[in-house]
Amino acid sequence: MSNRNAYRWLLMCIAILAVILILFFLFGDRIEIWTDSFLRAASDQSGLVAIVLGLLLASDILLPVPSSMVSTAAGFFLGFMSGFITSLAGMIVSCLAGFWLGAKFGRLIASRLVGNNELKRLEELSHRFGNWVIVVSRPILRY
Repeated sequence: MSNRNAYRWLLMCIAILAVILILFFLFGDRIEIWTDSFLRAASDQSGLVAIVLGLLLASDILLPVPSSMVSTAAGFFLGFMSGFITSLAGMIVSCLAGFWLGAKFGRLIASRLVGNNELKRLEELSHRFGNWVIVVSRPILRY
């Protein structure tokens, strides 16, 4: 990886972290108060709970949502079957959104993040080894 790409990745990571921290410092108290009141009212408003938890899971494709905890909360507050359906629906919407975003903007974003040379190299590997490139490289690419 060239120094330029390394700096891009570093700047992107710093920017994402800064946005998360800034939002936390600006809205953290309000979010905590809202969450407490939401949890207290959860047993009375199961429809609202299902919508909020489903939307949280649907937004997981773009936001750092702890989906395991949200799914567990859905089961706790809504019961097994309703929680399962809520979790499943939210995750399906997230997958569909991710697929659409990847199909629409994936190549553009990938070429900007890693450069056209790296993208071309990955395409050559993909043509040579097929889907196994994804299986083998996934653990490597995440870190």
